[in-house]
Amino acid sequence: MSALQQSGYLADTPARLNADLFFPRHACPLPVLVDRSLCWLATRSLALPEVLKRLRLDPLGPEPSEAHPVLFARQFDTGWVALVARARTHRIVSTRELARLSERGQVLTCSFDERWMTSESELWMRGARRWRIEHDGRRSRDHLVTAGTLPPAFHAIHADWSDLHATFRGTPADMDYHFEIPLAVAGSYIGFRHQEFDRPSDADQRLVEAALSEGRVQPRSRWMFWR
Repeated sequence: MSALQQSGYLADTPARLNADLFFPRHACPLPVLVDRSLCWLATRSLALPEVLKRLRLDPLGPEPSEAHPVLFARQFDTGWVALVARARTHRIVSTRELARLSERGQVLTCSFDERWMTSESELWMRGARRWRIEHDGRRSRDHLVTAGTLPPAFHAIHADWSDLHATFRGTPADMDYHFEIPLAVAGSYIGFRHQEFDRPSDADQRLVEAALSEGRVQPRSRWMFWR
């Protein structure tokens, strides 16, 4: 069994990686969005109300008419709480916010942009970044930068995706496999994949900046650009 399967990142796949599953995204039964960009953080050190308080966010509750909310929270049976923003970057994954939020425990963060084939993941603890993995496909398909004390799963996951990269080089399946490494490592930590955020849950909580919900700041009109 490959490290990706052991980590839970790939579910119900053959023991030997082959051409039929060169994309975990394609093997996943969830719908695939084109040119997705997403960032999220996850923690099980704090309850959701405390996370929202520290990040100055207010819940709005589920909204059936909004199939893909810009910012939402999801709670998992495993105890993880995730906050998700449908953007490559967002304040919730800024260095300042992660340092504050991780003062009392672990905070995992992950982001990616499929337009530019960039991805990254980090683990924060006690106000400091413990490790970081970054891929920038604009530089090269082999690009990968790491820092800190990497989790044990990293080396096996890196080896699996590197094998796929070497196996399919120059074939129709030749693509940016290293893009998946930061995502797979983050997935191995929390036991779910970023594709799961493509399908909204009825239990998801839409979120809004506390200043907006309290009426202290008026949202800008799309056409009143001078405000």
